[in-house]
Order: sequence, then structure tokens, then C-alpha cells
Amino acid sequence: LLRWLRSQRLPFVSLRARPDADARKCIFGDVCDGRGGSLHLPLHRFAFGAIRALAARDDCADGAVIGSLLPPLIDARGLSMADALLVLLEHPLRASVMCAQLTAGMWRRNGIGMVSQVLNYALPPLCTRFRDADALAVQYVLAQLPAEHALLTILHHYGLYTWTRRANAPAGLPADSLGVCDHPADGSPTSAESFVDDDQTLRLVEEVLGMLIINLTELPRPPSPDNGARELRRELVHRLAVGAATRSELAACVAHVAGAADGPLTAQTDAALAAIATCSRAAAVAAADGVTPAARTVPRYELVGEAYAEFDPEFWHLAGPQLKTARDRWRAHVGARRVPLVGPPPPAHAFFAPARALLYAPTLVRLLRAVIAAAPSESALLRAVHLLTLGVHCAAATPALADVGARDAYFDA
Repeated sequence: LLRWLRSQRLPFVSLRARPDADARKCIFGDVCDGRGGSLHLPLHRFAFGAIRALAARDDCADGAVIGSLLPPLIDARGLSMADALLVLLEHPLRASVMCAQLTAGMWRRNGIGMVSQVLNYALPPLCTRFRDADALAVQYVLAQLPAEHALLTILHHYGLYTWTRRANAPAGLPADSLGVCDHPADGSPTSAESFVDDDQTLRLVEEVLGMLIINLTELPRPPSPDNGARELRRELVHRLAVGAATRSELAACVAHVAGAADGPLTAQTDAALAAIATCSRAAAVAAADGVTPAARTVPRYELVGEAYAEFDPEFWHLAGPQLKTARDRWRAHVGARRVPLVGPPPPAHAFFAPARALLYAPTLVRLLRAVIAAAPSESALLRAVHLLTLGVHCAAATPALADVGARDAYFDA
């Protein structure tokens, strides 16, 4: 994988979060630069699939084994750790950017086929081999690259570098003095920023916030024999938040979860349903208007009220109308009660947990403040609050994620 990545001779540029900040080295990122982007590059997915398997082993629980994999490889190739992490990040990040741009309304000449590819990339059952595998590669890098460096790289690839610098600019500094990143040696455009309109830029702000939520929430779990049951429960809660479902519908929902493909419903799934749902024919009749009489007699499972406390409004295996319906049902259940937008994220594997230090990166905090102040859309506002809520949860659960100064600055902001 590293040999192939080095053969591409990826160009580097320099980035600064603020005009007075130190420069950070980054690969020039633009899916329009001739290198394009693809959702079908498999090599890094095989490599990180092996890392996922290591993370599930009890003898790799402390993260030392996973952390020891890369240094010998980069030493033999004369790479620095930061450069190696950046090249490993490049293609998974480009795939994420391409999906974000399509969701933001760009590349419409490619027709509905590209939108369908994005849905297949991000939703079950194919997501486990596509988006989820790419997310693991991103998380592997976030766990080791300094938070500010990683964040600037992501924002640059999303075409939001200049937008972020303006949001971060000291008061009174003229906007035209901010500039953009250094041009690559061939003089090509700095990024997609040069042809994205204002509406698309704001949509991309929403998309990058959503990408950060997913990558900082859905980290690999610490090794445990209960992980399969917990993952099943999480999937079932969010599927049932969309609406009542039959056993066969739920079996299809969890087919991509490890250990759930050996039958229509495993004993673990039955145990999870007993804790989070009720089963009745009344729900079947109410949910089956307009279908055949035979179908109306099929029992359906309905999520119990207490289980809505586990609902995540940015759950990565829901999208589009399903996600909107689930959010509406969650809001109706919560009503006027004052509750956090999202609960604490699942526990993270010891190696991957440092990725959540990005929540306290000064650039991200200033970016979230800018989004909340401007409120470009309800979705962007909710995602900004979601990230801030995750930061509060993680500060309480894992104080060592950020140093005292960064954490104090986070809460002051």
C-alpha cells in the first residue's frame, strides 16, 4: 500500500489555520485536479480490515501492537510519520469529499447514477465494505496525527480552507489579506473553492461536520465478548426509531453486523429486542394500511420509549428520508423535555481514543462558533451543537484527551 501511494508522487502544500499560525504540511487535495476520486479503490480497505481485526483481539487491547505496525515500514522507505499518515489518509478522504460534493448538489451532469453510488457507499449492507472501511482509515490517522494538522487537511480537501480562515481571522483583519494555501509546483488551482458557489459551500460545511461526527463517534470498540450484542442493539434501536418493523425487516437490517448473518434472527438479536421493543399485532395493523390482509397479521416490533435515549440523530447507517423520519419521531418522543442532543459516544479502543482530541482543536471550536453565529441552516446548526455536546461528554469520560489548557479554552469558547 505504501509503495503504491509513494509511486503516485502526491503534491504537498502548506496550510495555516490563521495568518499568524505555523504552517502545516498537507497533500494538495482537490477531486478536480486530474487525479480524481474513486469509491472503488480496495487496497487500503484490505489493509485496514486487518487493523480492525487486530483491534478486536484481547492481546491488542492496549493499542501497542497496532501502534507498532507503521514505524518499521516508514523507516524502510525514508518517510516521516506525518507524511506517511497523510498519504494513508488521502484516498479515503477523497472518497468522502466526492460523496459530500455530490450530496451538496455538485456534479449533476453525472446523473442520478452517482447519487445511487453514494447511497450504496454509505448505507447497509454495502457500507461495511466501502464507507465504514474508509472511516477506519481516517480514524487510524486521526488517532496519530496532531488534531490541528488533521483538521486543516480535512478542511482543505473539502474546499473549506479559505472559509475557515475567514471564520478564524482576528477582528479587523481585511478578508483579502488571508490568502489561501500555497500553490502546488504546477500552478494548478488551490482547490474546489475556486468554482463552488456560496450555497454549495454552506452545504459542504454541513457535510464536513457530519463527517467529523461519524468518525469521532463510531470508533472501534475495546475488545469485549459483548461487542456484537452492543452493536446489534445500536442498529436495532435506530432501525426501530424509523418505525415498526417485522422480524424479516429487522433481519435484513442487521445482516451486515458481525455474528448476525447465521440466521433470520440470532439469540443475541432476540435478547436485544426483548430489552428495547414490544411486539404486537396492533402495531402490525396500524402500520399495514394499504397492504394485503395477510400482511396485516404479521407482528411488528415497536421501539419502547426508554430506548429513545440511545438514539443518535447522526447515526451513520441511516440517511435521507429514513433519518429524517427517525429524527422526527425522536423529537416527538422528547417533546418539551430538556435533554442533550446526543448521549455519550460508545467507548473507544485505546489506540483510536486519541482521535477524539480533535473535538478540542482550537480551529474546530472557532469553526463551530462561526457556524452557530451564522446559522446557515438548521442541519449545520444541529451538527455544530452535536459536536460541542460530544466534546462535553468526552471531557467528562476521558479527561486525558486534551491538555488542561485546551480543555479550559474549549469550555470558555
